[in-house]
Amino acid sequence: MPVEMVATPEAPRAIGPYSQAIRAGGLLFTAGQVGFDPATGTVTDEYRRSVMYLPFATAESTGLSTSASAVDPWIMFPGTAGAHIMITPPRKKSGG
Repeated sequence: MPVEMVATPEAPRAIGPYSQAIRAGGLLFTAGQVGFDPATGTVTDEYRRSVMYLPFATAESTGLSTSASAVDPWIMFPGTAGAHIMITPPRKKSGG
């Protein structure tokens, strides 16, 4: 299967030894993203969301909702090769 590195000047540049994304077959794998201001080169928001790919996983097999949540993991594209779980960690409270 051919693998293609993907890069665009319209997205923040990779800040490390990796590419913005990799295309392999019909899938696109993207690098993690933080709030980054390309004009100044500074990180503007350190908040991250994790993604775990589980091809063909379903809401039933994982026990997860298919609705986006700010506090609980949820599954996107259940039952497909692109099924993945979105995990949103709690935001740090400001001032402490």
